[in-house]
Amino acid sequence: MAEDEVGAPLISPKMYEEMVLPYESEIADFRGGLWYWHSCGDTRDFFPLIKKIPNLEMVHISPWSDDGSAVDAFRDMLQDIAFERPLNPSEELLEIPEEKIESNLKKLKEIYKRCTKIFL
Repeated sequence: MAEDEVGAPLISPKMYEEMVLPYESEIADFRGGLWYWHSCGDTRDFFPLIKKIPNLEMVHISPWSDDGSAVDAFRDMLQDIAFERPLNPSEELLEIPEEKIESNLKKLKEIYKRCTKIFL
């Protein structure tokens, strides 16, 4: 599911819960689960709702979301769910000193240390 319209401030978590999640869940039920859920937006307030999608295998955590919120929301599923966390090219990779890149990666590694499936 590529849900780039899902994220603050485009829609609220309440709107997502009422108008999007039921259909995503229906698709997941029909297909036996969802392999991947994606949004490039800030989805930190949506994580507890996204977690309700049946048999979800991987969630995209955008650089504009909060990594700690993602791990907290999925804390009881950390052995089963995969996280994809791409780097923000300008703010986490290209326009900063190499030492800061290393520091950022160590910080992300620490946040996701309890996760068994993480793709950076």
